[in-house]
Amino acid sequence: MIELDYKLNEKVGFSHVIDLLGTCSPYGTERKKKLRVYDNTREAELTDEFYNISRVMTYMGEHDCTRIERRLLGLKDIRGSVGSIDSLSLNDIELFELKRFLLQLELIADDFSEMDSTCQLKNIDIAPFTEALEVLDPDGMKTQTFMLSSSLSEELCAIRREKKDIEILLRKEMDQERRATLLRKRARITAMEDAEETRLRAMLCEKLLPYKQGLLNVIDALGSLDFTLARARLALRYGCCCPSISQGGLELSGMINPAIQDALEKRGKSFTPVSMQARHGVTVITGANMGGKTVALNTVALNVLCVHCAIFPFARHAQVPLFDRLYLIAEDMQDSSKGLSSFGAEMMQLDAALLDIKKHDASLLLIDELARGTNPDEGACIVRGVVNMLKTMSVISVLTTHYDNVACYADAHYQVKGLCGVDMQALTAQIAKKRSASVELIEEYMNYGIIRVDTASEVPKDALRICELLGIDKELLIYVKKYIDK
Repeated sequence: MIELDYKLNEKVGFSHVIDLLGTCSPYGTERKKKLRVYDNTREAELTDEFYNISRVMTYMGEHDCTRIERRLLGLKDIRGSVGSIDSLSLNDIELFELKRFLLQLELIADDFSEMDSTCQLKNIDIAPFTEALEVLDPDGMKTQTFMLSSSLSEELCAIRREKKDIEILLRKEMDQERRATLLRKRARITAMEDAEETRLRAMLCEKLLPYKQGLLNVIDALGSLDFTLARARLALRYGCCCPSISQGGLELSGMINPAIQDALEKRGKSFTPVSMQARHGVTVITGANMGGKTVALNTVALNVLCVHCAIFPFARHAQVPLFDRLYLIAEDMQDSSKGLSSFGAEMMQLDAALLDIKKHDASLLLIDELARGTNPDEGACIVRGVVNMLKTMSVISVLTTHYDNVACYADAHYQVKGLCGVDMQALTAQIAKKRSASVELIEEYMNYGIIRVDTASEVPKDALRICELLGIDKELLIYVKKYIDK
């Protein structure tokens, strides 16, 4: 099963997605914290989750869900109290919170019934616990308070009546000796009241005991509803799609990475959507060192993770297999505590991944700029060797590189668009007018999308074009071009 870890979540932007999921209740928040990762043994459950999100999205487009969300927001976490019912020792505060929960549940159940008559959600059942509420509210007042009713016990009724009479006498009595006698009587009757109330609280817990599992089940259902509402809101906000579970390759069209998109929007820019198909074998993404390749790879990883965690992918269309393992090998993912160089650390991680892949057929291997931290000639040979080995294995792999003569060995080749198709004369003219903003101007023209090209296509030489646009010393560029031409 795919395992989530903090470093991976941060790198690909998955942590940002989780932060965007605005749950209302402590139960929904707990459901979000303890994400369920679905593999091919749980495909039916995952399909039901996607069905629920789709139905709620449609419902949200036609109805206001503010009321039910507000009521979910008012819920307190009573799982500890429910779990302790069988101890028969809940105190007044715990019984009060349980009563308040049951009162809120009645309102939420009404709202849910109205919603579910349209949505017909799967595996979410929210109904009131009328009988349990009657245990805590025998007088049927439905007030947001709790105290042990005198109607629960004739003995308690008599004790409280006697206590009240004593307190009336105390307020009138001025003689200190008679007051002392009354105080002793009140202390004795208060002890009797405490003992009877303790007995009655245990009795109430015993009466609630048959509802314990049902309460835990409805709490879980409330968490599922809350989490479903949050995922539907997020999907509507970003235009996410309902994915299909593929039995073959990976296909993602119009992907975005919200962590990067949200950061770009703050600067008045936008994220270029990425599309990719990857079958068993090797897909290579090439381009100069400008960041587009890494963004594309991380965006693939993010959207695959989302699907496995029952979150709609940030794409226009998605067909995703259910992988057993997801590996992301990148220089900044390495553990330097073992004293290895970045190159040594990533090679060790690759070795471990390859050994593991041999045990798991349904794996996705993502490799970002392998061997960039070593001698370029050796690095290129290593990457070519890795590509050719991966072609013999039962794995979907996507690899980014700026090395030449790598993509020709791959099954599919994508290139970062970069400065392809850019009006270089117009860009040069703008830079000439505002040399101090040359980097920002180039970034505005740079296209970080990717396009599928022939496997024989060479890596674009955008780095040299950027040097020219930046006005790098012309004599230096002459020397550089000599070696590029070779």
